[in-house]
Amino acid sequence: MSKKTKLCGMLVGGVVAICSNPAVAGGLDRTLEPMGILFVRGNFVELSYGYADPKVSGVGAHLTPGKESGNMTKKVSLPGLAIKMHVSHAVDVALVYDEPFGAGFSYATGTGYYAQGWNGSLSTKALTGLLKYEIDSGISVYGGPRYETLTGNTSLPSILHYNLTLDNSTAFGYVMGAAYERPASGTLVSLTYNSRIDFSPTATETGGRYPGTSTAPIDMPQSVRLDVRQAISRTSAVMFMARWADWPQATFAPLDYQKTLGASAVPLIHYPKAIWDYSVGLGHKFNSTWSGAVMAGYEPSNGLAVSNSTCNT
Repeated sequence: MSKKTKLCGMLVGGVVAICSNPAVAGGLDRTLEPMGILFVRGNFVELSYGYADPKVSGVGAHLTPGKESGNMTKKVSLPGLAIKMHVSHAVDVALVYDEPFGAGFSYATGTGYYAQGWNGSLSTKALTGLLKYEIDSGISVYGGPRYETLTGNTSLPSILHYNLTLDNSTAFGYVMGAAYERPASGTLVSLTYNSRIDFSPTATETGGRYPGTSTAPIDMPQSVRLDVRQAISRTSAVMFMARWADWPQATFAPLDYQKTLGASAVPLIHYPKAIWDYSVGLGHKFNSTWSGAVMAGYEPSNGLAVSNSTCNT
């Protein structure tokens, strides 16, 4: 995948790219900031595809005690594309397509569980332009604009046959950061800021007590991410990532939904506090074609019960 990339200190480009987006993250995260491509040597094109088939289930505690929910999650596909060009000894540019935020749930019918028949999804697509400039030996700054689209829908039959559709909405944000590279020892440290992206989609709500169409603001949160990579041999490197995301910015409370359940109800999307998450891993180059990595992630509990509901289960 990265036959043109030589490994002396920096790990082969394939591993750098694979490990730039750890799989564990808080909130609605699906892929993280696509910075890894900037640190691959030379020109580089990457096509990527991720797939997940999570299994999450529960048992009712109050409304339908003892009733099993069955699996409530949807399969996830994550295509990606990144193109990077080395313009000069000090300048690199890149264009990255990814699907950074999303969520999906679907409860089976016929289970007797209070949320049977509920389903919904939220998806985003983003295009990010990046420029990296090396200021001095090993020190660089980078950044660029980010264009993002958002769509979503929700159906909650047991709440007065409530349905929500979010029209396609677009918004802009930006990425900026700085890095220190020392190829001779295989050291890379980067710090990246991703701005909040403010969406104002048109929400069409049916069912509930107050159906209608309105503007329903929802934001994708700002975040700060620290990445550290260190080569431990000519073919292996260890990696560490720590990321803070301001998830309370993502609160989403469409009018009909909120009024139907009452002012004291928890919004449809709600995170009470910012989230830190961490990952550590080992990357290895097997040959000139194949690279791989093993990652482990940790995210502290936010103290909330796991539920798609504002009700007590």
